[in-house]
Amino acid sequence: MKWQTFKTTIKRIYQTASMEALQQGILFYFMPGTYRRTWQEGTINIEETIYIKALCDNPSLYRITRTVVTSYHSEEKLVSQKAEDSFYAAYHKALKILVPQVWEAYIFFYPAQNLLIIDNAEYQKIAVDINDFQSLIVQ
Repeated sequence: MKWQTFKTTIKRIYQTASMEALQQGILFYFMPGTYRRTWQEGTINIEETIYIKALCDNPSLYRITRTVVTSYHSEEKLVSQKAEDSFYAAYHKALKILVPQVWEAYIFFYPAQNLLIIDNAEYQKIAVDINDFQSLIVQ
């Protein structure tokens, strides 16, 4: 009887560890890519794009490029302004999030919904670059 309980316990531990590894793997392959959100503030259109790329030498470190394009009509002309900044973020394994070095916010991922969330802002995944996976495959 004890042997059966032991086998069942070992089997459950293995299943839990396997599920955790699978979820971790899905997340590592989902995180790199391009995410976008758009919104309007009065007559101003805003498009924010986040590009996440894993660094080759460390799959727990990511480079993030954030681009914000604002556009509005002025005297019958479309005026656009673009701002871009880049920074690094570390992957927090226990929480399964990215922690940026420059923001006081966390980056959450929801692969089933193709979603990235920073604070209350939702970004839809719009593209994946196959080169983003090379650093993960090499490991």
